[in-house]
Order: sequence, then structure tokens, then C-alpha cells
Amino acid sequence: MRFSYLWLKEFLPELSQTPEELAEPLLWLGFELSHTIPQRPDHDSQVIVAQIEAVEKHPQADRLSLCRVTDGQRSYSIVCGAENLSVGQKVPLARIGAKIAQNRKIEKVKIRGIFSEGMLCSGKELAHNEDSSGIWILPSDTPLGSPLERLLPPPDTALEVEIPPNRPDCLSHLGLARELAVKLRLRLQLPEAKDPILIREAPNPPGTPFPVEIENSSDCPRYLAIALPQAIPRAFPDGMRRRLETCGLRSIHPIVDLTQYVLLELGHPTHAFDLDCIQEKIVVRRAAPHETLKALDGQLHRLSPECLVIADARRPLALAGILGGEDSGVAEKTRNVLLECATFRPSLIRRTAKSLRLQTQASLRFEKGIAPENVSWAARRLIDLLTQEIGIRERAITDRYPAPPARPVLEISLEALGQRLGLPELAREETERILKPCSENLEKTTEGWRLTPIPQRPDLQGPWSIEQELARHLGYDRIPERELCYAPSILPEPPAFSLEQDLKDLLQHLGWTEVCNYDFTNERELGNLRWDLEASPAVRLANPLSSEVSLLRPTHLPGLLRNVQTNLRQGREALQIFEVGTTYHLQKNNPSETRSLAAICRGEIPSKSHWQKSKAHSPDFFDLKGWIEKLLIETRKKLSLHRRSPSTLCFLHPVLSEDRLTPQGPELNKEVLVSFGQIHPLVCEAWGLGQTPLWFLELDLDRLTHTCAGPPRYRPLAKYPASQRDFSVLVSKEHTWSLALEALQTLSHPLIRQMELLDVFEGVGLPRGRKSWTMRFTFASPEKTLQEQEILEIQAQILKVLENRLGAVLRS
Repeated sequence: MRFSYLWLKEFLPELSQTPEELAEPLLWLGFELSHTIPQRPDHDSQVIVAQIEAVEKHPQADRLSLCRVTDGQRSYSIVCGAENLSVGQKVPLARIGAKIAQNRKIEKVKIRGIFSEGMLCSGKELAHNEDSSGIWILPSDTPLGSPLERLLPPPDTALEVEIPPNRPDCLSHLGLARELAVKLRLRLQLPEAKDPILIREAPNPPGTPFPVEIENSSDCPRYLAIALPQAIPRAFPDGMRRRLETCGLRSIHPIVDLTQYVLLELGHPTHAFDLDCIQEKIVVRRAAPHETLKALDGQLHRLSPECLVIADARRPLALAGILGGEDSGVAEKTRNVLLECATFRPSLIRRTAKSLRLQTQASLRFEKGIAPENVSWAARRLIDLLTQEIGIRERAITDRYPAPPARPVLEISLEALGQRLGLPELAREETERILKPCSENLEKTTEGWRLTPIPQRPDLQGPWSIEQELARHLGYDRIPERELCYAPSILPEPPAFSLEQDLKDLLQHLGWTEVCNYDFTNERELGNLRWDLEASPAVRLANPLSSEVSLLRPTHLPGLLRNVQTNLRQGREALQIFEVGTTYHLQKNNPSETRSLAAICRGEIPSKSHWQKSKAHSPDFFDLKGWIEKLLIETRKKLSLHRRSPSTLCFLHPVLSEDRLTPQGPELNKEVLVSFGQIHPLVCEAWGLGQTPLWFLELDLDRLTHTCAGPPRYRPLAKYPASQRDFSVLVSKEHTWSLALEALQTLSHPLIRQMELLDVFEGVGLPRGRKSWTMRFTFASPEKTLQEQEILEIQAQILKVLENRLGAVLRS
């Protein structure tokens, strides 16, 4: 927020620090002074007060005058085009060499044949006001010849201060001044109430109250209306107008300027309506379906029942707490005014402002919360300024306050504060000095104080908030450092976390790169995946940041495909990327979360062949299957997976894809553990990824955690050599290697170290309906070197298991 330095000084008369010197105390208080902006340079001493001695027509121009002015010591000949000049007036004279607004330098020039020895200036040319219609006429008692800079207010400086979200009270000059007063030990001077009226306490408020109705007091806890009949204001005071300009606001209308002034001074938004545009009464209500409002921003906004509006008997007039309507706004022709001073439910204002993409100075404050008690204070100040500054005295007040809330009362112990802050010798006087400005009635008790926080401090909710308040003002550097003695405990990692880390490490060692994407997607992206949202609805966000992030992802693929697009744009054709994260699903209309691992690869990958030089090749279905087997081996349990083809995922190729199920079991019977295959060509076309095949796998980590073994158990390296035996068997063409692995795992022989399939042969020379497997088995013992007879016995057991389970026959 932008603050006026001179305005802060009005609240802090003893303030001696320069704007730049305020950066350090503000930072200690939790506010950052980003930069300072001087509003205008000091006035040039060559601009003086002069008096007009004579005014004549310019001999060579009808619209110019030739003036003779004096500064009390000498006379000057000035050519001027203003029409408001007469003999005897005192005016500002910029002599030769003077600098005025916009860094203009006055020089001796010849105008229509006559030299001008200076320039008579308007208020705008001296950056004093916006009046450029004529020469600035100074009061008659202004000392002749004195520099104008002595008669004008000092130049102001704007302070850009970052206010944290939990401090809405400091979105005002009084709020920030209150903080500085405590930190710098200065006297805080509050605005003087020149008008003695008390809003709720007045037994007979003046005028006829204007009717106000509140449909739901939880939406609008309090609404105060001030009717101003025949509101013909004086011009807004120049000093107050300059303060608005310093804070970045322009002058519009005296009454509107006054509402802006109260907003910046006290932090409470108010609004002005043209009373003649209001039919019968004010109603604070929700908008009806399909209602519209043309607001002061010139846009026609379509409203919903989620929007709170200020309406009359037939139409909405304004968006409550956000923006006024164009038809009911105050203009030059306005003669009767209704001022609004109210509070609204913060969440409702925030939701409405976000849905309509509107953020105003009013909504910024209302959505952070303003106490209903502030209404009386802001209205009283508004009435004071109406009366004293712009000359409006006649008014009628209506105050609707259905249910005043109970105020919190906090019990504070000095001893407890000292212990929590690490300051056992905390002084009572210093603590009380800090607590007084943030409490209405500070009552001393035997242990400390009893206080009620002021309405402007909604962040003070309990003793912990008082501790933070003291630490800020005392200075965090005063809290002593203290070594904490503790005994660290080593807790075992959760199985799911350990499994994820192991899988990430394995994929990285295999040459894959991890990516991290947001959990959001949208209907367009899922449509490009051929996803049926009616059959498999996605979890929809109630209040998305934009339409592009309106759904929670049911699969990792949208984010991974965006990564592929980015790499292709950068010229990277080959890539292997993976992601571990959460996917979201609807089960019986209830959202659920699943931890999963997804990977995608494209282009050529390096080959690691032991009998020829490494060369690149394009991945295929079997590469993907091999990677999955390595991942499952990392789970420290050899899983017997049953195939179900084709895959149930809509975005995979109907032939080149598979689902693998979890082992048979009472709880995880026939559940999909991993799906993998080629991305459907139509999906690649919709995403603009070219003709190169994309291969994808997705592993359900939650189900895998239930089926994997526990932590790895290590054993020493073998002291004795291992033995290998290769043999071939004939099996039915319908049998798969996974069935053989499942059968051999039942053997559980301690001397079998490894089993692998070397070759599959089908063709001439084999019985019909049969194929040949060539297998390699590795045998080893930790205690001795195995004899040939022992190996033959184990081999016989293996063949017997294969014969019984698969009908396998040893080839001769």
C-alpha cells in the first residue's frame, strides 16, 4: 500500500525520522518499505510573490496582455495570456532561471516582438493544485517579494509498504502510525471529533431515517446509512486532495473524495449513492439468478446467488463491499446523497470478487475482515469531515445492527509471557506500554492484565498472539539464544516412503529423469486422452484458479505429455521421464487418492549388449516389460502377475498394451497393479506429438506396498563358486514364463540362486502345439562347493515341478 509521509506525521507529531530512515523500524515490525517516491521537488527560490501594477493589451496579439509587476524592489515586464488579471492582485512570479512543474526552466523569450522577463503561474504549473484556468491569485496579505516556497506546504513523499495478509488494520494511515508509535515511543494523536454525535447512542438522530433491510445478518452484520439531502458540497480541500494524489488516487467529486479519504485514513471502506436513483429503500440481499449489474468499471457483470448486492426495491445498485453501480453513482448533477458504512462476511466478498475477477481497494479490506464496531468509528469520522471540510450539515442516520457479537477478553500473565519469550526479567512497565495501544480497556490483575483487543486488531485472538505482539515490538534480537538438549530418535521409514525412494533411485540408475507436475488438468486435456468423463468422472475443484486447472488428475499422463511437448519444442527427440505422485478418483461420489508411479519414453535409447558394441535402438513393448520386471524385483519380492489384455486404459493402444494384476489373495484379488503399453496414435495426434511411438507405464504404489516384502536383508558375499546349468524343455504354446516362475517359486530350494529364460523356439522339428524353452539355473551354497550329484538332484526336482504343473518334457 502507498502511504503519505506527511499524513503519518499528522498522527505522529513527534516523528523525526526521514522517510528512508523508517525502513528499519518498519522491517522490525514485519512491514517492508520497498521504496519511497518524492511527490515534487522543493519550490525554486526564484518563484516569488509579486503584485500587478498595470495591465495593458499586447500591441501585436488580441489574446495576450502586457503586465507590469513588482516584487517590492524592481518591476518586471511580463507577457501573459490569462484573463483573470487585474491591478493590485498578488500573484506568483517565476523569474528568469526559475524551475517550475515538470522541470520546466523559465527563460527570457520574445513573444510577438516583446521580451517577457518571467512568467505568471497557475496553481497547476507550480504543482499546487489542478487549476489551470488562470493565474493563481494569492491572498492580499501575502508578503510581497517573499519566496513562494515559504508560503506553500512542504513537499510530500509516498512510502510503498508491503502489508502482510494478517494485518488488515495496517491498510490505513492510522493503523501504520499506531505501530510506529509503539516501536519509536512516540505520542499517537488521533483525529479530533469536532462533531459530538455518537451514532448508536444518539437518542433522537437528526432527520428522517432512510429505510434499510438486511435479509441475512450473517452476510451483513451491520449496515449504517447516512442520508444527505441537498448535498451541495464546497470544493474538496487542496491539502486533503494532495494526500489522495500522494497515495495514488485522483480527485473525482468532493463526497466521493471524502469516502476515499476515510478509507485511507481509517481503513474502513464507505460508498456514496445518488439518493434520487434509489427506489423506496435499501435492501442487502443475495443476487437473483441471471441478474446483471453495470458497475463503475463500465462492465456488465452477470451475477449469481453467491453474490451479495446492495439493492433497492426493484434492482441491484452495487456489489456489496466490492464496487458500486454506474447508474447510482455520484456525479456533478447529484443533489441528494446516501452514504453507506457497513461490514460484510469476508468469505462471501472474497468468493464474489474472485468469481467476477474484480479486486478493489474496498474488497481488499472487506475480504480480510472488518469488525462491525468499526462502523460507528468510521461513520463518526465521515460526519466530522462532511461538516467541517465540505460544509454539509443536514443528515439522517439509519443504523441496522441485528446481533452485536461478543468481544473476546484475554487473560495475560506476565510470568508466562517472560517464560515463553525467554525473557524472565520482562519489565511490567514496558509490557504495559506495548499492550495499551492494542487494547480498549487494559485492566491490571495480580498476575498480569485482562484486556479486550480493539476492533481494528482481529489478529489478536489469544495469549499466543500477545506473545507475538510483544516479540515484534521488543525486538527478536532481545530474545536470548539457548541450546536445547534433546536425544534424537531414529524412526523407521514408512514402507510406502521407502518403496518410493527405492523405485526412484532404480529408475534414475537406469537413465530415467524425474519430473514434477501440478496435480491439475482440465476437460480439454482429458478429452484429448479419449477419457470418458461421464463413465469415469474426475474430481472437480469447487473454486479453481482458472478453467485450465479445473480438475484433479485421474492419471499422470496429461502432465507427462506436456513435458514431452516442452522437450520437442526444445529439439530433444529422445527422452525417458517419470513422475511419482498422487492421482485422484471418484468412488461412489467420494474422492479418493492413490499414490502411483508413471513413466513415458520416446525416441532412441542406448542398448547394452554384452557381445556387440552398444548402439541405440527404439524402445518396444518388451523393453517396457523388462523395466517393469526390474521395478518389481526392487520390491524385494518376486510377484506372480497374471495378464489381462487388452489394457483398460482408454489412452493406450488396444493391442500393444497390457494390465498386470496383483497375486491371488483375500484382499487384493485381481486388482490392476501396473498398466503399460504404447500411447494410442490418436492421442499423440491430438497432442501434436508426431508419429514416433510413445511408451507409457503406470504402477499403483499403494497396492504394491501391500504386496512387497519388508526392508532388505543383507548377507555376505559367497565364499564358494556357483554352478550354472542350461537345459531345454518342451511346453504348450499357451504357457507363459510367468507360470513357470510361479511354479518354481513353490520349490523354494535354498541352493537355487537365479532362474532366467534364455531362448524361446517355435518351428520345424517340434511337436504340434509345443514350444521350446531354454533356461539357465544358477546354484550355490554358502558352506561348500556343490558336487555334481547334488546339482543333478536339484535339477531333477526342477523338472518334476515343471512336469507336474506345466506338462513340461526335457528335450533330448
